Amino acid sequence: MTTIAWDGKTLAADRLSVGGNTRFGEITKIVKSPSGVLAGGAGNLTTTAGFIRWVKDGMKGKKPPLSGSTILMIYPDGSVEIHDENGYSPVEAEYAAIGSGEDYALAVMALGHTAKEAVGAAIKVSVVSGGGIDCLTLDKPSVKKANGPGKGTKRNTRRRG
Repeated sequence: MTTIAWDGKTLAADRLSVGGNTRFGEITKIVKSPSGVLAGGAGNLTTTAGFIRWVKDGMKGKKPPLSGSTILMIYPDGSVEIHDENGYSPVEAEYAAIGSGEDYALAVMALGHTAKEAVGAAIKVSVVSGGGIDCLTLDKPSVKKANGPGKGTKRNTRRRG
């Protein structure tokens, strides 16, 4: 599975590729589009890879479906969205995470650590996150400043259900 974390400056992701009970090696789960959009995907490998490729290629043409996948997108203005098969939702918090290690990553970032440190911690405790860590940053500093959890903002993770 996956741990992808955003701390307001850096998007970080583990590299482990897993299918069922099998480790398939390491893959890149985060990309930067030509326009500077950052995106990371978790979930179904085929649909996630198709969406990530679409972002990397400049988001031209029809947006690919996301059956069984979740995508964390960060735009050059600092706004953040979580996309899944039901649509998308804005994130109004200073950090966010998706994937099987999201709870670990959110806890680490809530304690003031970076996205890279959060993914590293998730790798230590999650049996389905692992490998190396990839990181990407925005081309320019975020201009949108949101409050963190507990400061009157919306929850910073995707809907569960």
